[in-house]
Amino acid sequence: MGSRGTVWVALCAASLAACGQGASTGQRQPGIDVSKISLTYVCENRFSAQNSSPGAVTVSWKVENSGDQGTLDLPAPPSNQAFSETFFSTRAIGTVVLSAGSTRIASVANQQTPCTTQNFPLVQVAVTPATASVAPSGTIQLSAQVTGDADTAVFWSVQERNSGGSVDATGVYTAPPTTGTFHVIATSHADPSRSATATLTVRAGAVQVVVRPAAVTVAVNGTRRLSAQVTGNPDTAVLWSVSEGNPGGAVDPTGLYTAPATVGTFHVVATSHADPTRSATATMTVQMTAPPLLGQWDPVETWPVVPIHAVLMEDGRVLNWSRLGEATVWDPTSNTFTTVKAPSWEFCSGNAILPNGQVIVPGGHIQDEYGLPDVNVFDPVTSTWSTAPPMAAGRWYPTAMTMADGSILVVSGNTADHLLNQIPEVRNPDGTWRELTGAEFPVPWYPKLFPAPGGRVFMAGSDRHSKFLDPTGVGQWIDGPTTNFANRDYGTAVMYAPGKLMIAGGAIPPTDTAEVINLNDASPAWRFTGSMNHLRRHLTGTVLPDGKVLITGGTSGPGFNNETQAVFSAELWDPATEKWTELSSMTILRVYHSIALLMPDGRVLVGGGGEGANGTDEPNIEMFSPPYLFNSDGSLAVRPTIAQAPDSLAYGASFQVSSPDASGIAAVVLMRNGAVTHTFNSSELRVPLQFSASGSNSLQVTVPALPDLAPPGPYMLFILNARGVPSVAHMLHLG
Repeated sequence: MGSRGTVWVALCAASLAACGQGASTGQRQPGIDVSKISLTYVCENRFSAQNSSPGAVTVSWKVENSGDQGTLDLPAPPSNQAFSETFFSTRAIGTVVLSAGSTRIASVANQQTPCTTQNFPLVQVAVTPATASVAPSGTIQLSAQVTGDADTAVFWSVQERNSGGSVDATGVYTAPPTTGTFHVIATSHADPSRSATATLTVRAGAVQVVVRPAAVTVAVNGTRRLSAQVTGNPDTAVLWSVSEGNPGGAVDPTGLYTAPATVGTFHVVATSHADPTRSATATMTVQMTAPPLLGQWDPVETWPVVPIHAVLMEDGRVLNWSRLGEATVWDPTSNTFTTVKAPSWEFCSGNAILPNGQVIVPGGHIQDEYGLPDVNVFDPVTSTWSTAPPMAAGRWYPTAMTMADGSILVVSGNTADHLLNQIPEVRNPDGTWRELTGAEFPVPWYPKLFPAPGGRVFMAGSDRHSKFLDPTGVGQWIDGPTTNFANRDYGTAVMYAPGKLMIAGGAIPPTDTAEVINLNDASPAWRFTGSMNHLRRHLTGTVLPDGKVLITGGTSGPGFNNETQAVFSAELWDPATEKWTELSSMTILRVYHSIALLMPDGRVLVGGGGEGANGTDEPNIEMFSPPYLFNSDGSLAVRPTIAQAPDSLAYGASFQVSSPDASGIAAVVLMRNGAVTHTFNSSELRVPLQFSASGSNSLQVTVPALPDLAPPGPYMLFILNARGVPSVAHMLHLG
């Protein structure tokens, strides 16, 4: 069946003034053959207009003896069909007349026949969750699924209007300060007569208990510390116990569990002191030997702010900022922090790294969903900010990335007027801005953008309809392949090898699926790869020097930011086997506003979470040592070393790396410094280099000739031995 015209026709029939539509009163379009246009009644208030003429035409319709009227743009027939078919709906019941200018084409009566799936594929709308409880002034993420039409958009509203709270365009419902039961409605954009309703009960929060981690494997007589979080009451104390009593081990008042001398599965319970009817349980699997070392988490380190944005700078320090705190610079060598107050409120901005190593921050925060046009630049050499020429309009939730020529592309985000900024902008190498007016398109917030062959840019999500951007001239979006899964809202995406991408997780409810694509293929197409061990939303992907992809954080629960079902274990995807390995678990939940960032020592900084969506604020980090840093017995692996390497490289150059381990090196890679926020690192890239041994203590290495998939800027140079153990990185500039 052809494309439905019900979308705008039905909407505009309800609001003619807003849409600027009405019955045509002008003359017939030149050259139109009315014999090629027909009108058919379908069912209920639905009609179909067919066009068999060779070109597109515009016609008008009206319901006789009523004010119900509108216009239709009838496309030319598809190449494989005799006619095009456009559906539309009316409000009034009566005879519908189709006209071209002043010429009456056809008329048909409304027969009031019920619609069925046989005579009309009905649009169906479902809202998730259908019922839920939320605290006064609290928020909850709702999602809507539309079937029966290619247009899956919905309009959100609250039945009780202002007294029932509010809901934004993404389905985030904010409860009123008063208790009660309210109804949020999702109405189909394709067919406004179809909708679904979520019933929200606003009440003071009940006591909730969460134990972390929820599942643990430990050796006989081994120990593991558990933590419990209580919400809904000022009394956050818990009483610890083991369900099986002494045979199941012991747990002390601080949550330290000691396993028994026998193997088995046991259960540690944390019971609320305020409400003993509320508890949570951790499952403890006790085995004879300690489980294999699947990475190691260092103790939690407190930071001055919640790291919602984090950028690895050329000197190895980390620039970070939050919603509420001032920007800070963390020096991992001395473990010290320096406050560097930014000129603007940079929360929910974009972040990227200029070719000279400076950090550029376009956009920022006025209030939720209202963005600044400001552009600020941080210089790691002087540790100071400077203001730069602003963009044409504000951006809140944009993505910024460095392109092959060193310019900065900024896409999406909301303006200061609460409108989606649909025009991409490019900061030229000379610091001036240009708008890509030919690429105006409603790209969702924080799109996943990557460099693509030929100097283009590839958008891998969260919208499932991926696209290529030609940034030359006024710009142009070019349709790309569609992913197999639906939109991956708050999923993650990485380029694990030049031109090779993986996307994983996201959506409501969360998915465990992942997909890959090779942009180097003649006709790139998405395909499923192995699925993760856990459903995850708000996860972050980090490419490691060995080419594997580390996944950290996220929630497997429904809703926007479900902390009660946070996922604590990390996962590792191997592109060689396309399989996932579950790794050890972190201590702190990392969901909305959490980050992950590869560091020069090969570890991954994981931190943040909170300062939004009723999340728990986490001004802290945990450093994760991936499995490649250990031997099979758990001891630290001996790492190859870089004795000397250049500090800057030109494209196409050949250079030497001095290393006492040169004869055993199996890979040499460049890892672009990362800039991460909101589940996506818009800067990280892995670039394998061609090399050969040049004597026993030297490697001869070649840089890629083109910057297309290796944009200029700061990189980490790693060498890896045959077991995949990486060196500590040498920091350098490319380009």
